Amino acid sequence: MPDNLRKLREQILQVSQEILELLNKRHVIAMAIGEEKSRLAIPPRDPVREAILLQSLMKGNTGAYPPEAIEIIFQTIFDISVATQAAKRDNAS
Repeated sequence: MPDNLRKLREQILQVSQEILELLNKRHVIAMAIGEEKSRLAIPPRDPVREAILLQSLMKGNTGAYPPEAIEIIFQTIFDISVATQAAKRDNAS
């Protein structure tokens, strides 16, 4: 394999691992939010908050990803967080 391709693949692996680490950190925070929502009897999903966060992310996006891609990526993250919060809530009852 050409040396340049190998180096680029190593870089993408490193960045992918950093993304995974950040996703896991985000998940811990989302679970804490879910616990607080449960304590306050607030539903796990907050569409208004999600829309605000998504709009902020798309507005701050200065990279090559189009807004549609940012929306798909983060909507998936939101869906996973809400599903996990709801499942934890169901298991606690």
